[in-house]
Formats: sequence, C-alpha cells, structure tokens
Amino acid sequence: MPSDVASPTGRVAAITLDFYGTLVYPRAGRGRGTVFMDYLREQGFESDPWEHQALYDIFERHRADYDPDAPVEQRERYHRRFTQRAFRRLNVRASGGETASDLAARHSAQIWSIFGPDCLAIYPDVSTTLSALREAGLPLALVSNWQCGLHHFCVELGLGDVFEHVLASAEVGYAKPDPRIFEEASRRLGRPPDRVLHVGDSVVDDLEGALGAGLQVVRVKRTLEQRKAVELPDRPAPAVPTSAGDPDASRADKAARSPAEGRTRALAEVPTIHELSELISYLGAEGADS
Repeated sequence: MPSDVASPTGRVAAITLDFYGTLVYPRAGRGRGTVFMDYLREQGFESDPWEHQALYDIFERHRADYDPDAPVEQRERYHRRFTQRAFRRLNVRASGGETASDLAARHSAQIWSIFGPDCLAIYPDVSTTLSALREAGLPLALVSNWQCGLHHFCVELGLGDVFEHVLASAEVGYAKPDPRIFEEASRRLGRPPDRVLHVGDSVVDDLEGALGAGLQVVRVKRTLEQRKAVELPDRPAPAVPTSAGDPDASRADKAARSPAEGRTRALAEVPTIHELSELISYLGAEGADS
C-alpha cells in the first residue's frame, strides 16, 4: 500500500475530514436544538430559549461518562441523566410542577433520539470512500466543531474503526477555523501540514481554517439533488467566496476580507467535489505508487 498519493496540489500523506455536513446529515432535516424545542412545545412544556452553547453544556460529561458498548440498562441510565442535564440547562417546566428528574424518567428515550447519534445518518457515498482511502494506506482523522464524546458518536454510527484520531473542538480547546485544531490533527497524524489534505463543506471553518494551518484542501459541495435525496431542506449549499449571488454571502465575504491576499486567492482556487467518492479519482488513490 502507498504511504502517500499525488493530488493536483501536492503529495498527500494523510487526510482530515469534517463531520457534520460532509459525512453525516440530520435525519429530521433540522438541527437538534430546533427538534428539541418543537418536542417541548408538543408536550406542553415551557423552557428558556434555545442557544447553541447548550449542546456543549449538555454533552460536557459525555466522553467521560458514556460507554457505547455498555449493556442496554447502563446506557439507559445514562440517557436519563443526560435528559436531566438537558432539562435543567434549558429550565424545562411542566404545568404539573414535576421536577427535571421526574420528567427525565418519562422522556429520556425521546430526548436521546433527538440528541444522540440516531438523529444523524451517513451519506451513502461515505463508507465505501473511507474504506478505499484506508486501503490506499492513508491515515484518516476527523476534525469537527463538536461536543465532547464525538468518538462515541462514530462508534454508534459504525465509524469507530475508521479514524486514527477524532478531534472535537470541545475536547481539543480550539474550534475551526482556528488553525491550531488543524495543526494538532497534523501533529497527531505524524505528518507535516503541507502533506495533509482536509476535506470539508464550510468555506470559513474548513477551507480558510485548514489553509491557515498550511494544509491542502478540497471542498465537498453536495448538489441540491443529493440534499433532496436525503430529505434535507431545499437550500443551496454554500458557495466559494468568488461566486455571485451566494446565499451564504456573509460568511464568504468574511473569508474574502482576510488580510492574507494569497489565502483569498487560494480559497478561490480550491478544488470542489460534489460527492465524497470523487475524492478517490481526485487523489489518484486507486493507482497510486508506493
């Protein structure tokens, strides 16, 4: 098996990948916070407004306290504690005056289905592509702005053995586009940044962040037809900074205003694929030399 492969932008000895939007998508077509708040309203509960930070607070103990391989009874006890944390964090209130503990006992299964790995699905082209990359001798790492315990999610989604390293921003202490999370991924992979290729869907978080750390980059821009096929809302995927009429223009403008003009030009020239499987031919991994 080859130790590295050739890409149009240089030799690649390892690959890092984004998680949400690149490998997985929400089954409900909506974020977990939106689904959670809808559930509370359906149950007649009141709560404080949702904020994204709540995810990180609720999952703070997930890496340390949860075992995806534990017996069912043990995992169910954890789900009840998790639901208590979620209800307390959002100050969930029932008209009957039940405590968070009382509510958690009745709603833990539903709440875990909203927040846990079952709320996600893997894009159809992911498993075969990742297997092919590993067969080509390329070590893989996951780099995501995610809560504690991302590796547990990977295990329960059937991706536990795919990645040599899983870097979640809540565990590493840096969030994309901070270059330090990409630098840490390169360090763990034991490869210089310029020999690492990052694959992701976000112009700012993935492309700008990885370029800032000196990695090579490829953007996954899934088509509207693909999004419809997995029942996601009908909205265009974010475009690269140079595209006119970009629905994600505020983020693209942020990238284009980077003081490093060379990086801005690099963003405009980033290779784009529409399916993860295209990464194999892009790298020439099928016929790479040792």
